[in-house]
Amino acid sequence: RGGVVPRLADQRRGHAVRAAGRLSGWFSLGQVELVCADDRLQRNAIPALLARLVEQSLVHRSGARFTLLETLRAYATERLQLTDSPDALRSRHGRDTADRLTTEDARLWTRQEPAAVRALSELVDDLHAAWLYATLHDHQLAVRLAADVHDFAYGRQRLDLLRWGLIVA
Repeated sequence: RGGVVPRLADQRRGHAVRAAGRLSGWFSLGQVELVCADDRLQRNAIPALLARLVEQSLVHRSGARFTLLETLRAYATERLQLTDSPDALRSRHGRDTADRLTTEDARLWTRQEPAAVRALSELVDDLHAAWLYATLHDHQLAVRLAADVHDFAYGRQRLDLLRWGLIVA
């Protein structure tokens, strides 16, 4: 017991938890794969790690969606600050969030609007996290987020999201 293989597994699990801590609220396996995969954690290893975290009751599962316990999310966020590449994780999270926003925004004025509104409402925590990163580190991403969130924010009177346009302007 103890050897190199268990330590490596613990390191991968810790990296996955820290990275998943960037995902606010509920997230999918695909989101975890996009945000967490890097040179230290291969994408194909993530489903097994996520399943192990669910098994250990560190991650809750509801259908195809997952969420970290809030105490674990706080710990993961704190630990992420100590890693050598928190901005790389935040950047991947921001781009993934912007991509999901763009996809759902395109469905707003169609028959799929109710589903798009639900998806965007679930995305709000991630949007705020992506916005915070973008305003400090990626102006183009901030402009994209502000532009793409406008229709949803205006239609739902989300002043917190509508202000983004003023900030980037």
